[in-house]
Amino acid sequence: MVFRYTIGSYNMLIIPFESEKSPKEIFESLKMLIGENFTVLDGSKPYTYRQIFLAYIMAKRAFARRKNISKSLGLEMLLYLSGTRQIREAIKIFGYKGGKGVLVLWNTNNDEHILEIMKKITTLIKGSLIKPNIDYLVESGYSRDIAKRYTEAGLEELLMLELLTLLEVEES
Repeated sequence: MVFRYTIGSYNMLIIPFESEKSPKEIFESLKMLIGENFTVLDGSKPYTYRQIFLAYIMAKRAFARRKNISKSLGLEMLLYLSGTRQIREAIKIFGYKGGKGVLVLWNTNNDEHILEIMKKITTLIKGSLIKPNIDYLVESGYSRDIAKRYTEAGLEELLMLELLTLLEVEES
């Protein structure tokens, strides 16, 4: 599953994945393939696309106003997601630690460029892009009923965790 979001001049791709490679290997390879326009988040944490997108916008704004704490947009996004001003804490809370991850790419305007990036990423990860099933969702802490309702809905245009949150609210 790949999610593409665009609002005005802001655009990004959100790609949940699973890999057995070390975080260091993934970061170094992605840096060589993509450059600086990415960050990788811990895939075991619950995010909505709005949270990720807002963190991206706030980080861009911080750089524009020269109020940024970190030297990279990806780390600045982690700071906004975690709600802390300490880089070490932000990495500890939301940084990628291996296994399940969420790759966030920005400044992806050209569809051909996106296709090229996706080909490179799938060979790099040598894991799988996550398409959740009932067992995966139950392992992640969701009730079996919520997991079943999500997989039956089959709505891939919504970020998985956002839809699950909506289903949980509806259930309570």
